[in-house]
Amino acid sequence: MKSAAAASLVELIQDDHPGATKEEALRLMDQIPSLTKKIAGKSLPIEKLCSRKARKFHSQNHRLFLPAMELAYVFGSLSHTPRGSLLHTLLPRIDKMLATLEGVEPAEYGNGHEYWDGTSFSSSFSK
Repeated sequence: MKSAAAASLVELIQDDHPGATKEEALRLMDQIPSLTKKIAGKSLPIEKLCSRKARKFHSQNHRLFLPAMELAYVFGSLSHTPRGSLLHTLLPRIDKMLATLEGVEPAEYGNGHEYWDGTSFSSSFSK
């Protein structure tokens, strides 16, 4: 649950929401690896994903590309999202993030890998 909150907070920061702070997102992302539990000696796949995203958040200079939407996709909740929210909130957010990728060389965007992560993830939603 903290991972979903952290991902949502990162997206709110990207949208310049007044109550979202980078310090709070950093604090939540720092907690994610310590919250991972093992069941019968194995970690749950969603916990592995969230831990990997937390590591990626740190390696990409405290930035992720549409993290809340990615979690919504993994949980299958996008198909249950009201059409108005998809059209008026999520699609404009995808367009805004894609606009940050346009006209930028891949090596110049973040650490170079961020460009391709963002392009491949968002292009699957924009078609």
